[in-house]
Amino acid sequence: MKATLDRVRDAGKDIEDFDEVLEALHELPALSRTTVDFLGEADHPAQLAQWLTDNPKEAARIANLDPAVAVRALEKVDAKLKPAPKKTTQAPPPVPTVGGRSTADFDAEKASMDEYAAHWKARQAKG
Repeated sequence: MKATLDRVRDAGKDIEDFDEVLEALHELPALSRTTVDFLGEADHPAQLAQWLTDNPKEAARIANLDPAVAVRALEKVDAKLKPAPKKTTQAPPPVPTVGGRSTADFDAEKASMDEYAAHWKARQAKG
């Protein structure tokens, strides 16, 4: 049982307030040996422990089943449970978008050749 508890505790180290889940798991009146053994082999032991404490009536129902049927019920629950995805990206945050629009103060199509030349020289001077 200690090995199972250690496995569940290690799997739940990333879950907030998981110590409370472990305490509630110990206090479940209907925690069968089959359920404890299954927690030791489950794909998602921490999430299953949390599910059992969140659903004590269902945990009691499963505890009263024949061991083979109980294992099948626990397998179905375990298959539905997935740990929260970890944020593992190392990418920087996206570049902020620039809002607003700029209006052109010079319309090359309507400008005379002298106005265009003056505008061009001014742009070249700015750099």
